[in-house]
Amino acid sequence: MAELGLKNKDDLMPYCQDPSHSREEKAKACVAIGFVFQRDATPVLISLLKDADVALGAANALATIGAKRATRPLMDVVRRSNDERIRHAAISALGRLHDRRSESLLASILLNQDETDSTRTFAAAALIFSRTPKAFQALAMASNDPSPSVRWQVMSALGLSGRNGAHALIREHLSDDAEVPGLPSDQARVSWSAATALQSCRTQEKQKAGRNMGTDESFPS
Repeated sequence: MAELGLKNKDDLMPYCQDPSHSREEKAKACVAIGFVFQRDATPVLISLLKDADVALGAANALATIGAKRATRPLMDVVRRSNDERIRHAAISALGRLHDRRSESLLASILLNQDETDSTRTFAAAALIFSRTPKAFQALAMASNDPSPSVRWQVMSALGLSGRNGAHALIREHLSDDAEVPGLPSDQARVSWSAATALQSCRTQEKQKAGRNMGTDESFPS
């Protein structure tokens, strides 16, 4: 807030809506609302999703606050916006909100080859903590997506899915040497993501086994 010359968190909402401030300044104010968990700002943030200048910051703040009442407005943004950056921010926010109402939309985007590679990748990332059969089915179907970036992200999601069928899907890509541009060279291959995901599966299995042992009330005499 100090960077914006503000001393009180209550000044953030008016600042976001003041047309005299630059796009960057208003976006920073929206993000700051999330950092201070100003839940009473949720209606204002939802209204700001329609403002291209601050929609990115508003989506981020709504996710940080955990405002599930924003799920449907964010879904509308994903469906209607022509700005890919705003759509990506809304998709990411939906993933962070963990609201099952958005799963069908995210799954449809992931499996839609008419969407760009980057948008499908964002959808895969948004499903990373959705452990429902619907989410797993979409990830499984996308495991052979033609885009390396989508496959890379799908492997990561499958590794955290906790589903029994994840192992076989991940193993199929342990020799997938396609590379994702922009990632560090030692992590850019889909095979790296698959190997990391497989290790994640094994770690989860060990943790689950440990919990089961801890709750087992039958002890040998």
